[in-house]
Parts: sequence; structure tokens; C-alpha cells
Amino acid sequence: MIDLNQLVTSAGNLRVKEVVAGALLGKFNEGINPEHASFQLLLLSENAAVPEHGHPDKEEFQYVVSGKGEVSIAGQKTSVKEGSMIFIPADIKHSIRNTEKEEMKVMEVYAK
Repeated sequence: MIDLNQLVTSAGNLRVKEVVAGALLGKFNEGINPEHASFQLLLLSENAAVPEHGHPDKEEFQYVVSGKGEVSIAGQKTSVKEGSMIFIPADIKHSIRNTEKEEMKVMEVYAK
């Protein structure tokens, strides 16, 4: 059992995977190692963005925990805010950007 509130507020559980232009991507290490899925937390500072990319073998869900931003999926831009859920099919180009001064937190779940 993973307590989402505890994970999101506890940076001690976060293993940094990558930092790019103010976007920190980390994985939670809770002693689990799923074979077909992964869970990450994306922290976007003011105006930070994850550039357009795709995952050829993975579907992705993004859930905006806090903040506001913009998601682009297959070239279509959509505003998102706290509580927004985004589904990205495998091999579809997408990006996400924080449009506010406050940090944006986004949970990401990938599945094969």
C-alpha cells in the first residue's frame, strides 16, 4: 500500500532520475519493482517544461497534484490544473509545461 499524500510531501522517498531546465523527474523507491508499470513524480519549477517526446512501448497517465500548466498531445495544447487527469497513448508525442510561478507537481504512471 502506497500513501500518495505521504509520497508527494516526503522528498526523502524520491530518487532523482533527471533534472532538465527546472523539471525534476524522480522515481519512488518503496521496495517494489513492478514488471509492467512505473510511478514517478514530476516537479516543474516556474516556466519549466518537459520537451516533446514519446514512449513507443508505454502508455502514460498524468495527474496534476498541484499547480497549473499546459499539456501538448499530438500537437494539441490543453490547459491543465490541480485535479486534471491526462492519458497519453503509446508512441504519441507529448510535452508538459508549468505556466505559473508556483511549483507544479504531476504524478506519472506508465504501463506497458
